[in-house]
Amino acid sequence: MNPSQDILFYDNKTVGDRIYQNSATKDHYLSFDGGNEKGSYYLGLGLLDNDGLILGSGFKRYSGKFTGSYRITDNLKVNSNVLYSHSNLSLSPLGGDDTVFRRFQSQAPTSRTYDNNPDGTWSNIYAVGQNQSFGNPLYYQDKFVRKNLEQRLSASVGIDWNILDNLILSVDGSHFTINNHNESFNRAYRVGSTTGPLRTGREASVSLDRTLRNQLTGTLNYIKSLGSHNFNALIGAEYFKDNYFTTSAGTRNSPTDLIETLNAGAEANGIPSSFETEYVLASAFGRLLYDYDNKYLFGFTFRNDGSSRLGNNKSDFFPGVSLGWNLHNENFFANSNIGNTISRIKPRMSYGVNGNQEVLSNYGVFGAYGSQGVYNGQTGYANSGLPTLDLQWEKSTTLNAGLDISFFNNRLSFITDVYSRDIKDKLANLTLPYYTGFSSILTNNGTIRNKGFELQVNGDIIQNQNFTWNVGATITSNRNYVEKLPENANDLNRQDGQLIWNASTGEEEWVGGLQEGQRVGNDLVIAYEQEGIYASQAEADADSNIQDDFLPGDKNTHFAGDVKWKDQNGDGIINSLDRKVIGRTTPDFLGGLTTSLRYKNFNLFVKTDFATGHLVWNHIRNKGYGQTQGNLNQPTEVLDSWTPTNTDTDWPRFVFVNGTKNVWRGNEGASSGDSSSLLNAANSQFWEKGDYLALREVTFSYDVPSEYFKDVIKRLNIFVTGSNLHYFKSFTGETPEIGGVQYGAFPVPKTVTIGLNLTF
Repeated sequence: MNPSQDILFYDNKTVGDRIYQNSATKDHYLSFDGGNEKGSYYLGLGLLDNDGLILGSGFKRYSGKFTGSYRITDNLKVNSNVLYSHSNLSLSPLGGDDTVFRRFQSQAPTSRTYDNNPDGTWSNIYAVGQNQSFGNPLYYQDKFVRKNLEQRLSASVGIDWNILDNLILSVDGSHFTINNHNESFNRAYRVGSTTGPLRTGREASVSLDRTLRNQLTGTLNYIKSLGSHNFNALIGAEYFKDNYFTTSAGTRNSPTDLIETLNAGAEANGIPSSFETEYVLASAFGRLLYDYDNKYLFGFTFRNDGSSRLGNNKSDFFPGVSLGWNLHNENFFANSNIGNTISRIKPRMSYGVNGNQEVLSNYGVFGAYGSQGVYNGQTGYANSGLPTLDLQWEKSTTLNAGLDISFFNNRLSFITDVYSRDIKDKLANLTLPYYTGFSSILTNNGTIRNKGFELQVNGDIIQNQNFTWNVGATITSNRNYVEKLPENANDLNRQDGQLIWNASTGEEEWVGGLQEGQRVGNDLVIAYEQEGIYASQAEADADSNIQDDFLPGDKNTHFAGDVKWKDQNGDGIINSLDRKVIGRTTPDFLGGLTTSLRYKNFNLFVKTDFATGHLVWNHIRNKGYGQTQGNLNQPTEVLDSWTPTNTDTDWPRFVFVNGTKNVWRGNEGASSGDSSSLLNAANSQFWEKGDYLALREVTFSYDVPSEYFKDVIKRLNIFVTGSNLHYFKSFTGETPEIGGVQYGAFPVPKTVTIGLNLTF
């Protein structure tokens, strides 16, 4: 458990005083090293100032780091580490990513930036637009004040005591804290137009969040070699405590925009609140590593963790074992003919158990009472959660088999792993009958199996004094399957899922959700299949016997240009049974490719990554095609939509507010458990393939010969780096990495960095 997760320091691998700037992030950094035979120290100071892509957003951070060690005696050393950061996150006044990139990108290009003067000429007054979340960003940019201050401190101190030559006692204590202060204020603004009513709510709010984490770790490590036998044994104990506190309050109806604090508000806005929670982990752990002559490798680890989040079964035991064989170190192999080709080969296998208690809330197993609101000045409480004191740790057991093999003096290497991971005693909510008064109860139920493989390939294709060429590639794939579920009177003990008609079997079947013996179906896309477009009214009238349950008004009336839906079961009714599984939102394969070419002092590095096999719903594009608000920007596909003069097309007629349900059948949504959601209620025509190949980085560099500087400068490297330069994709949106419904996401910025690395 390591509370110091925020690493503020970057490509800092050389020794000596240095200063550099990361041009991509505007991150300035200065560091110093020093020391003597008694100890050493490191001091670093950093400044990052980055303007965000969204209007009004940005991030500024000041940071400092100190690490030091001092040897008190020959067998006693003290270590210390302090890391502090002070940051301001400027939140966009325009809203979250989904608002900015869905609503504002969806505005028509005819939207006004400025209002007209009375004589019809352009004024210098910003137009308001429709409303706050679908208006003119330039007008609203100064109407909503959003401030953030975050302070992080991580400090640790420890001792290493060489009790004996081979026995070391280490004790480390650490403290980590986050203080987060948020303020917001809404200035008065016009509604609908610059002559519309002035909204003077002037809501102000403030919230304070505090996280405290304390950890104490003690280990005893014994290292011993006896001839060809090498032992490394460690045993330890750990205590970890996490405390979180938050408070918030708000006021409204301030008389002026000039005072942004709570005291100017005429009345409270909501009820002030505060909340505190904490949990504790107490652990014992150990490790034994053994190798014989660097040929036969054995490892054993264990943890015994106890969590305050559990009731009667707070503690559990989690062991792990690993085996490896450096076959290439065997004399019979090294002296054989095959040893001249295979320079390294290491088969290995491991089995381990990990515990998970992150699904649990801090006090949920003890039951809960929740506020039911305020009536007549009194707050009412009712039982809102059942106690589950007999819950156990969720366990993940993993069996991994791997092979590391290299050829031709390590110029061609493969690292491959095949694994199977079972999540046993899965912590999940079990649905309860309505008459109990509770919708569900958290239980240990079922087993989920995750299976997959990983492959890494690295090759030095050309390797000589003046020219080298290296290529590396990775590919991974995994699947989740349901092994066991609790008995619930459903077929395959199904939990959740959707009922559709399977045309291949001629029967109804449940798909998605969890079903024993099947792949986990929470990422399934279940859509209505577009069979075609009614080219003429005569074609539409010919299907008047087809009843479409999703149409408003007359269910049997169809129009030219509407979608002709596939009636999967042939019953003459288009309803939820007529959906079809068309894919998944998670990729089948992930991977990447890197290559590096060096000619004398010139170097070219290229990095790519890819994903394939997943589907994406571009919400911005489809919301515009469906015109759900009636005034959205239209995607280019509208140019090929059905019209009386363009009847040979796959794109349905353009209808305001999705009136004929050609884009999605039900209401707008993304929850896979909702029968009207986009994951299982959309037109298959509007789902897009998410396959992509990203040109993630290209760096061209040159090492200036050091003899030019007479050894005053040890190394001078000049480089140009381009990041996120291009996607090769069919998806019409910005970020194909995100499968499923994309409401709008912060785009990955393209950056070009010109810089140098200087070493004295």
